[in-house]
Amino acid sequence: MIKTCNSVEQYEIYLKTIKFAKKQKTMVTLNFFEKRPVMDNIGFSIKFIQQNFTHLFKTLIVIYLPMYFLLGVLYLIDAQWFGIVTGGWYAWLVQIVRSEIYENVQINFAVPYMIVSLAYQAISGACISSAFYSYFILHSKKGINFDAKELLSEMGKNIWSLMSLNAIITIVLFVAIFFFTRIVMLSRLAESNAISYLIAFTTLAIIIYFLIRMLFLQILTVTEETNLISGVERSVELVKNNWWNVFGVMLANFVILVLMALVLIMFPTYILRETKLLNRDTMQGFTIFLTLFGLIFQFLATIYWKVCLFSVYGALYEGKEHKNLYQSIDKLGVKEKEEDNEDF
Repeated sequence: MIKTCNSVEQYEIYLKTIKFAKKQKTMVTLNFFEKRPVMDNIGFSIKFIQQNFTHLFKTLIVIYLPMYFLLGVLYLIDAQWFGIVTGGWYAWLVQIVRSEIYENVQINFAVPYMIVSLAYQAISGACISSAFYSYFILHSKKGINFDAKELLSEMGKNIWSLMSLNAIITIVLFVAIFFFTRIVMLSRLAESNAISYLIAFTTLAIIIYFLIRMLFLQILTVTEETNLISGVERSVELVKNNWWNVFGVMLANFVILVLMALVLIMFPTYILRETKLLNRDTMQGFTIFLTLFGLIFQFLATIYWKVCLFSVYGALYEGKEHKNLYQSIDKLGVKEKEEDNEDF
């Protein structure tokens, strides 16, 4: 009986070992730096998150918790400043648009509020991007055999460069959106609505075109340690001959996330307000719940967006360089000659 029992236990241990080995093998095969069609990165991102979510969450929550704690304290101290810090420049943009459309709407958003909001966007965005891209670098090198301490060490190599870059990107985006709204509002002075729409869509198309070209600036600052000029050149090189593919996958991700936000947040809120289930007593509690739920949704959406963006970068890098960025051995075979013609 004892021998039989020992034999069964050993067999169970053997099965567990085999199962664990298969799981590890499956996880290793999900490599960011593999040549694959750009649109396949959506499926790749979902698989990556499924296999690594627990480790990803435990590692990155060390970065997110202090940020959420400080935001929570700010909300309790002054809810108005919480709104200013987290979405001040969006509110300012809405006021600009409304003031252009409706003459009786006055702009009363103070400049210091704008500066605080933009500073928050630049610093928090840099920290989040550094955490995610540093995680992907470590994952490419070690799989899941690293912890939050190693992540923080990796972030120390790129956080200041990212903050500088993010400040520039935030200002450029702010200026681009500002001029876009101005052009759209001025186009309304045209006698023909067709001309107004043509001007608006042409301006938007130009902005989107350059945004796709510059899509990998942050990633390149972390992975290839580029500066602003070399990063722009490198990002343009990666997107070359793949503009429509990259645009397609980013547009698909944007639509998915917007639909999820509508279904999970906006529609329920609208229904509750229309059915008058919210009153003065329940509004504050609902607002707190909605804020917390919104932060959770933002966290999950950011995970998906960052994973997909990095996987697109990895696929384009491997497709052009024919090697893994974190492996010194090039692939066998002759590098394919790229076409010189642009796709857009």
